[in-house]
Amino acid sequence: MDPEVEAELLEYWRSRKKLIDAAVDSLLESAEEAGAIEVAKYIAQGGKRFRGVLVMLSCEALGGTPQDALDAAVAVELVHAASLALDDIIDHDTFRRGRPAAWVVHGISRTVLISNFVIPLAQKLVERYGFRAVQHTIQSWLDVTRGEILDVFNVAPSPKAGPGLYEKIIDLKTGSLFQLSVDLGIIAAGVKKYNGFPLYGRLLGKAYQVADDIVDLKLIAEGKLREIYPILRLAAEWMAGREVRLPEEAEIAVEGGLRKLKSLVAEAMSLADTLPATRFREYLKAIPVFMASKMLEESGLSL
Repeated sequence: MDPEVEAELLEYWRSRKKLIDAAVDSLLESAEEAGAIEVAKYIAQGGKRFRGVLVMLSCEALGGTPQDALDAAVAVELVHAASLALDDIIDHDTFRRGRPAAWVVHGISRTVLISNFVIPLAQKLVERYGFRAVQHTIQSWLDVTRGEILDVFNVAPSPKAGPGLYEKIIDLKTGSLFQLSVDLGIIAAGVKKYNGFPLYGRLLGKAYQVADDIVDLKLIAEGKLREIYPILRLAAEWMAGREVRLPEEAEIAVEGGLRKLKSLVAEAMSLADTLPATRFREYLKAIPVFMASKMLEESGLSL
């Protein structure tokens, strides 16, 4: 990646993240449900704001302004935060974003209740963009939930599990929210349709999840991760293109995963290239390889 583009992209991300963080805090502070603010802020604060920044970047790449996209960016981050809070309960994960998960601190009942409050709050935010934006937001939440259902009901050792299930789950659970980010960015820019570009978000989300799972499989190969979740077994099978024994054959899955990740990254970059020739387009072209590379660095891997 061009070092100049990388430096500019990082500065862009920091500036837009600052805007999103402030807008999230302001929105939650203004909520009438004063007793619930503490829980809502715990759920919604923190994180890289990658999806929200993607909303703003997609909007600006098509001629919009940061303020045009800010409400949409906040909405995506709220939906994402609620999905993580509920996912942690389902998976019994006790840590999120470097601290105890919301349900550990505030209890399951309050976490579920406030997550259910945050989701329609996000939908209210996107009403300013019209029916199409609301429709995309509802569809994305439906996709995320369908992906979670597939994960919970089909991933544990079962005849229903198969090599295509992993890709379908990550497409729904992760790809759909990244696509929503692009969809809302397009709408916020006042563009009625932009053929092909929304698929960029879908591919970026899948690449994000594949990279994350490659890192876990690398840790398994090195004996640093002892608990092997069923979804990681499914990921290893998809990456290797055959059944693999874990932890013995984790390295084979990692090698196959890197090949598939490179393909996803290349396809996403080619879609970004269809946008108008601006510096924002260069940022969008750089993001897939930048994101995947930074994640893989954790385990000493590279694209």
